[in-house]
Amino acid sequence: MKKNAAAARQRRYVLLLAVMLVLLFIIIVLSFWVGYYPLTPVQVLNAFLSKFGFKGDILPQAVTIFWNIRLPRILSALFIGASLSVAGATYQGMFRNPLVSPDILGVSSGASLGAAFAILNGASNWMIQLSAFCRWCGRSSRILSYQPKIRTFPDSQSCSDRNYDHVTLQCRCHNDQICGRP
Repeated sequence: MKKNAAAARQRRYVLLLAVMLVLLFIIIVLSFWVGYYPLTPVQVLNAFLSKFGFKGDILPQAVTIFWNIRLPRILSALFIGASLSVAGATYQGMFRNPLVSPDILGVSSGASLGAAFAILNGASNWMIQLSAFCRWCGRSSRILSYQPKIRTFPDSQSCSDRNYDHVTLQCRCHNDQICGRP
């Protein structure tokens, strides 16, 4: 019974992933057509094929808009969104809290402080970003160094309210549930 439920759940996840990937592809294709300078689907296709030797009826403005404006924006939105979702999932998995965010942990404030110092010192745009990233890395590593230790106990009674050296421990019972006080 458990194998059937697990297989059904996995099929649902695969189906959901396939539907979301198709939806993402449709949104990407549609986003080439939308903008201040509208392009028709034929112009988008001709602009795409122009880099590969297509010599049809095509406006040079359409090629410029496609390759220099829309494609970089669409790809950057795709990669930035993917990296933010991976970062959010990493935070949630690392802290075992679905409500955790960089704002709650103070990481955003650390990155803002690094950027503010760089701005006050007259740094270039790249140095401002590098300073914010370095400050973010420092703040993140500091938060991780304060992570509580996790111990595994056979039952919830032997786990409850353990406190060693003023560090509250997260206890995991035999069924991998957090028990006691986290």
